[in-house]
Amino acid sequence: MVPASLIFIGVFFGSRYIRFPFALLAQSVDTMPTPLWLSRRLRWVWMGFLLLRPIDLLFTSLTAYLALSAVGLVLGIAAIALARPRKLSLALLLLGLLAIAALPFVSQYRPAVTVDPVEAHVRVPTQPGRIAGVVKTTQAGAEVRHCEYKLLGWSTQSALYGEETCGTRHRTWVYWPMSDQRLQTVTIVPADLFQQSVSREDLRAEGVRATIPHDETLRITVRESGLASPESGSQGSWWYAFVARHVYGPEDVVVIIR
Repeated sequence: MVPASLIFIGVFFGSRYIRFPFALLAQSVDTMPTPLWLSRRLRWVWMGFLLLRPIDLLFTSLTAYLALSAVGLVLGIAAIALARPRKLSLALLLLGLLAIAALPFVSQYRPAVTVDPVEAHVRVPTQPGRIAGVVKTTQAGAEVRHCEYKLLGWSTQSALYGEETCGTRHRTWVYWPMSDQRLQTVTIVPADLFQQSVSREDLRAEGVRATIPHDETLRITVRESGLASPESGSQGSWWYAFVARHVYGPEDVVVIIR
C-alpha cells in the first residue's frame, strides 16, 4: 500500500510542479505498448503497477525505506498545501499519507513458521522492531535475503551459539533463551558445544508448521536439522533451535520451549 501511495503522491505533485519531465512521461505513457483495451487514463494505472516491483525492491533496504517514506510525506503535505486539490484528490492524498505513517504500527513481520501454543512456546531472537519489520516483510514478498544464520550448538549453560552473515558483515552471536534478549555478539565460543540434531519430524511433533502452502514436511521452510539443548528430556523441558526461512526471503532463528 505504501509503494502505491508514493507513486500517487509523486505523480500528483510532479505533474503539477515539475512540468517538463512529466510531459515526457505522459508522452511515453501514451505510446507505451499496452493491451489495446486500455484507455489513456488506465495506462497510468498500468504504469503504476509496473513501478510497484522496483519500489518494492527499494523497500528491502531500511535506509531507502526511511528516505522514501520521508520524501512521500513531504511531497504529500506540500501537494495539499500548494495545489489545493479537489475533494477526491485530497482524500487520496490524505489516504496515502495515512498509509505511509501508519504502516509500521499496523504491519507486523511474521517468520516462515508458526508454533502451536498448546504444544510449545516460541521465541524468535531475530524478530525485528516495527520499522525494521516493514522492511523484512517486504524482503519476504520480494524474495530478498540480506542475512543468513548458522547454528553452532548449545553450551552446558543452555546458551545457543551461532553465526550471522549479512553481505560482507559476519559475526558470532550467543542467545540466552531464559532471558529472551537479542542476539549478542561474542568473540569466544566454547569448544564443547552440544550438537544433538533435531529432525523435521521432531519439530512437527512440537507443533511447528510452515506458513507457506504445501510444505507440510517443512522441507522448504527448514532446510537444515535443528539443535537440541543439553536439558532436553532431563527436566521435563525441551529447548529446540532451528533456522526457518521464507522460500528465497529472510531467515530467522527460532527457539521453541515446551
